[in-house]
Amino acid sequence: MLHRETIPLKPRWSPLFPCYPLLSCIIWKPISNMHRHHVAQLHIDFSWKRDQRGYCLLPAEPPKAKPINAMAAFLRAEITFPPSLLAGFDRGGLDPGKPQRIVRCGGNLVAYRPLIEFDGLFRQFTHLATTPAGVLDFIEKFGPLTLDGLDDKQGEDVQTIIENAQIMRRLLDTYTRGDKTALVRLMEPSGIGIGKTEIARIEAALIVDPVTRTPKLQLTVRDLLTALWVQFGQAISSGAMIRQCQHCGALFEVGPGTGRRLDAKFCSDDHRVVFNSLKRIQGR
Repeated sequence: MLHRETIPLKPRWSPLFPCYPLLSCIIWKPISNMHRHHVAQLHIDFSWKRDQRGYCLLPAEPPKAKPINAMAAFLRAEITFPPSLLAGFDRGGLDPGKPQRIVRCGGNLVAYRPLIEFDGLFRQFTHLATTPAGVLDFIEKFGPLTLDGLDDKQGEDVQTIIENAQIMRRLLDTYTRGDKTALVRLMEPSGIGIGKTEIARIEAALIVDPVTRTPKLQLTVRDLLTALWVQFGQAISSGAMIRQCQHCGALFEVGPGTGRRLDAKFCSDDHRVVFNSLKRIQGR
């Protein structure tokens, strides 16, 4: 199990510092020779919402020509008027269409805290959200990824979500293989930017843990996609040991506190039993 409350720091530089309250952008960069005993208390403050009635996948709408208002065309052809008088008429043009989207089904939005209820949610994101059907499956379980997905008039852009999942999966696969050279090459020269836009803004503040009464760095994010990138950044910068299940392909953590041994090859005992049973059957 990933210890979500901590992130290692390098003595003279870290992915979080220099950082000031209400800073709107955090960038993780490749870090080597990290000392794991230098630890900052980190808390991700995040609440999200899901539609009680679920979601549906809408096909892309191709671009199409806008109809020309007949009255505006008549006036332009027969009488000369200043352009300002015709501004209210539809002059035609091209409707850009809409991408493939996932939209709400119109139910009530129910709040919950995904990073607390689901450990290592970024791993499920990289495993599921690589196809339109997979994105729908993920959103049905955990809600939309961005504020557009909460808006019943906008909907979630499927391709944007797939691209994020593919990038995260490529980085995670490289990290899981232990290929530090390839990981650095993927992230250079400027690292992976998170929270750069106004919509995805990250706010940081130094707070006091109410239980331990010790200082803690709190990050507040505005959407699930940003929260997943922050969680992912915590995992790979903390040196967490991640393996791929030989049966289902899912990624899981191993080592002390995770419930799986360092040499584990399966995400669960059930998958180990099923894998070995199928192997015996195929060997007959």
